[in-house]
Amino acid sequence: MTGMRIALSMYRYIPSEQEMFMQNPTILAVDDQGHIRQMLTVALELCGYRVVTARDGVDALKQLSENSIDLLLTDWSMPTMNGAELVRHINTDHPDLPVIVVSCHEEKECIESSQLSIHNWLQKPFGIREIQTLVSSTLNDLALNSAHA
Repeated sequence: MTGMRIALSMYRYIPSEQEMFMQNPTILAVDDQGHIRQMLTVALELCGYRVVTARDGVDALKQLSENSIDLLLTDWSMPTMNGAELVRHINTDHPDLPVIVVSCHEEKECIESSQLSIHNWLQKPFGIREIQTLVSSTLNDLALNSAHA
């Protein structure tokens, strides 16, 4: 297991008009490492998002049944149910739920070859602004696409 250092700066993200239209989207952040879940929660709450967390895929499916989720942000490598298994369930049971995968560089090829519906991916380690920008742009793209549909 490798250590990862994450620095939190008090960066306040200003949401776009599309994000404001969604009125505080709810993000489900899934990671087996507690400090990553905590960092994601802080970073995304600074943007005005509501954040629900889960420690693995099984916990994520439970959270999905109990909450209205607008975007899934999941780690790829987790015990019990990994990201690939979770995304398979999501693609089947919640096909309209956008998915962002967070993973280390070595897993990029596995993610790309998985043939799962994944909207975006982010490589660890990442910065606060990177995750805020990626979540924002994903939600904006979806809002624009649904407005034009």
